Amino acid sequence: MTATKLRYILLGLIVVLMGGFSAGAWWVQGLLANSVRDTDHAKIDSEVSTAELQQLKTLQKQLADDQDIVERAKQIAVSTDQYRYQDQVIKDVSDYAARYGIRVNTIDFTSTNTPAASGAKKVAFNVSLKGPIPYTTFMLFLRDIEQNLTKIQVTSLTLAPDKDPKAVATPSLSLEVFLKS
Repeated sequence: MTATKLRYILLGLIVVLMGGFSAGAWWVQGLLANSVRDTDHAKIDSEVSTAELQQLKTLQKQLADDQDIVERAKQIAVSTDQYRYQDQVIKDVSDYAARYGIRVNTIDFTSTNTPAASGAKKVAFNVSLKGPIPYTTFMLFLRDIEQNLTKIQVTSLTLAPDKDPKAVATPSLSLEVFLKS
């Protein structure tokens, strides 16, 4: 082996080693880039999870603070578990009438029951009142019926004029009460 051949062999070996080092550096740089990307994704996921957890804690605190509203919402529909829902409806209507000095003639539950869109059951009933009733008093009575946590809704109303132009004679109402199934 001559010195020239040895020089070419060593030069070839140096070129192969440099190529190997370049390929190795390129491969390691790709691994590091993937590792950085995965770390960034984990960091972003962590930040999103932290934000969602904070929102959940805020909502939980708000729900706890508004527990009275939740309890009131549960009372929106009368429960059919309580067989005495008719007694409660009669009491509510009678109380509203008594508040304004209105006398109730009859409360009739002979109407048919129908399912409501929400899954609750609607029970229709009729109320006839003894007239004459001053118009403004009657309107206040209706307002109280309609603002009773939506347990009762007015579906129709029959009015007749009285001799007094500011009063109505013997009004009757068709009402619905919503019952939890």
